[in-house]
Amino acid sequence: MRPIWTIPVDLQSDELLSSWLVRVALENGCDPLALTAALWPSRRAWSSDIDRYLPEFCQQVLVAKGGIDSNVIRGAMLVDVARCICDNVLPMHGRWPWILAVRARNRRRLGGLQFCPDCLAADQRPFFRRRWRFAWCAVCLRHGRLLLDHCPHCHAAIEPHRLTAELKSVAQCATCTALLTDAGQGAPAEPFAAQLQASTELALAGNGIEYANAHLSITEWFAILDTWLGLARRAALAKEQGLMRLVAMLGFPPLPWTETRTWESFDAAERAALLTVVGKLISLDASQLVASFLDAGLSRQAAFPRGVPPIPVMRDIAGALPDRLRHRRCSTRMRCDKKLPEPRSRREVARRMERLRRAVARVQAGAH
Repeated sequence: MRPIWTIPVDLQSDELLSSWLVRVALENGCDPLALTAALWPSRRAWSSDIDRYLPEFCQQVLVAKGGIDSNVIRGAMLVDVARCICDNVLPMHGRWPWILAVRARNRRRLGGLQFCPDCLAADQRPFFRRRWRFAWCAVCLRHGRLLLDHCPHCHAAIEPHRLTAELKSVAQCATCTALLTDAGQGAPAEPFAAQLQASTELALAGNGIEYANAHLSITEWFAILDTWLGLARRAALAKEQGLMRLVAMLGFPPLPWTETRTWESFDAAERAALLTVVGKLISLDASQLVASFLDAGLSRQAAFPRGVPPIPVMRDIAGALPDRLRHRRCSTRMRCDKKLPEPRSRREVARRMERLRRAVARVQAGAH
């Protein structure tokens, strides 16, 4: 069936559904908002993340009016990959593990979409890749550079759905209209982060991965990544002596302060630093990991505070570490002595200022 729009626009390999809809609108001389209003008059399509969730009846309308197969639509969304990663039911609203959060407020976004300026510049018709929505993707493997998640000119979030008909390419900033491809050389890709990203993409393409002389499912692979990511985030807090020694021994890069945010809301540079740590840990075999943990003085509880994943290699590592389980004594006495609050540490002040900055950004986004 022919689409309702005049100029046909092909969905590219690995293109996001939202990217394709924006390109269809711009190629046919209308705003993305006008296109989605014609497709789904009763829905405010851009106030939600349509790459994560699009109701079945909306998909059927797109099949009928857009001349596109339903399997192609689903392949341009994120839900199939998210279900491979997580065994749990995915919420309609809320965090999806390892899928970047757009943090939508009406039609405004605070992040969640990355891009490589060199990829957009090389495209005959620029488009946004599906892999740029994945939290393990922080670098461009093709061009060896760090991905960007903001306009290099005005530092606004990437919001192609807010482009207007006068702008003919998705490679423009919706806020300042400058070209996203004019971003300069950029920061180079971290080798360990790039290797981890490549391994994860191979795991998804091959329905599993070989690690520690065993074949792991995609869910098991991400369980290991989650474990080492948690260790890296706790190391960034610099509160545990054992983790601080491990940082010094293995030469971790400077790590971002991450206590109050979810992994899926980090920017590309923050994720690249943490993925470098995870990549270094993944590159070591079990015996090397155990030796490093023992030299740093880590116990089983320090390395696996949330429990050991039910994976043989992780159980072997945990079993080789000392068990220092502490049993808290219960007391019926309650402390009632009230003291004046002590001065906050520099890190605590920085943490609270960062939380305030994000709250102000949300309010400002909602005011537009």
